[in-house]
Amino acid sequence: MKKALIFLVSAIVVGLALNALAASVTFDPSLIEFKVTPGETGKTPLTIHGFSSNTYNLNFRVGSKLGNGNVPLGWLNQVDVSLGSRTGGASSSSKELVVSVPADAEVGTYTGVLEPEVIRSSEPLSSPGVMIAIEVTEPLSTCTGHLEINISDIKPTNIWAPTDRDIEIEISGNVSAEGCEVAAAGYTLNSNTGPIAGDITLEPDGSFSEKFTANLSRSGSDKDGKVYSGSLSAVDEEGNEKTVPFDVMVLHDKRDGNRPEK
Repeated sequence: MKKALIFLVSAIVVGLALNALAASVTFDPSLIEFKVTPGETGKTPLTIHGFSSNTYNLNFRVGSKLGNGNVPLGWLNQVDVSLGSRTGGASSSSKELVVSVPADAEVGTYTGVLEPEVIRSSEPLSSPGVMIAIEVTEPLSTCTGHLEINISDIKPTNIWAPTDRDIEIEISGNVSAEGCEVAAAGYTLNSNTGPIAGDITLEPDGSFSEKFTANLSRSGSDKDGKVYSGSLSAVDEEGNEKTVPFDVMVLHDKRDGNRPEK
């Protein structure tokens, strides 16, 4: 029993002695926080302090060893640090810690403790490390809410249909959204069978040429012809919307100045 106690006390004394001989390394700040979006890079200054009562020379790396965390080490730059003193006491070095979050990173919070990885040291190194927290947020929207719908052509706009006829309408133009993508576009047109509607297929540059069929006509009392109103609409990634109107006309007759296109 006495031998066991003597051994335990001896181990504690030796441990304290070793700890007393160890050089200490601390970081300022002791907590580093980044808030970035996927694909972004964050930077922050980091000051590393060393201390020992004896002459010391410490060479270690920060950013290559992580404890108690889920921060992917590939996100961090590796910083090589050299601290030392010929007389003992304090020394310090200023570095820049950089985090580069890949574009496919998942949104969330990543934390951990960066611990010094000893490369070469004249004595044991004791350090609490530096705590790091990276908050990866949703990318900031660049949508301004400004949409443009330009109608370049409608075929036909003047129609000959004294009785009910299914008329093929072709409408062409361009749709754009400032700062982001157009999420969807569509058309509506009043007809004899009620409003008709459909989606518009956009080319990569935002241009379109859409065809659809509508049942149209005019009655004998429509002396000036009959106008059917329609509209084009678009919505961007943020849900901003825009609508522009258009008309097609069924002519009353084919007299000069009243020529139908179809």
